[in-house]
Amino acid sequence: MKNTRDDLSQTVFKRIDQTDVSDHNLDVGMKNVLWAIDGQKSLGTIAKEDRYDLNDLTQKTRELLQLGLIQVARASDTSIDREFVDFLTDQLSYHLGPVSAMIIDEVAKGIGNPILDFPLHNLRRLIDKLAMEIQGEEDTRIFKSKMETEAKRKKYL
Repeated sequence: MKNTRDDLSQTVFKRIDQTDVSDHNLDVGMKNVLWAIDGQKSLGTIAKEDRYDLNDLTQKTRELLQLGLIQVARASDTSIDREFVDFLTDQLSYHLGPVSAMIIDEVAKGIGNPILDFPLHNLRRLIDKLAMEIQGEEDTRIFKSKMETEAKRKKYL
């Protein structure tokens, strides 16, 4: 992940399962931050969705890191892989032809991330937006069904 030491807004953290939270004297604010960290959303997304002050959230996250209650999520835990992108491209190409790769890139960037660094927490949104490009209800349903099956197989959903 490309972050400066001070900017953690794009970093995704996850809780460390083996840690007993009751061993730590956490105030309500720290506990709330701990439970907001889900291994899927970046700190910036958490701040926006849960209405946290990003600076305060960053400080609390650093404290939770020092206490050993959270860790940075591995990239493979937070974004789709190349195999999934290839599957997505193949499935969309069946319906839209050779322009599919370009459409996927445009839609992914429109959501806020390049396709090869696309976060799991936005995957349903990506699939829904791409499905809107397909004409015909049955073809749209088939595409979405195949994508959801593959995403579940890869444990993305």
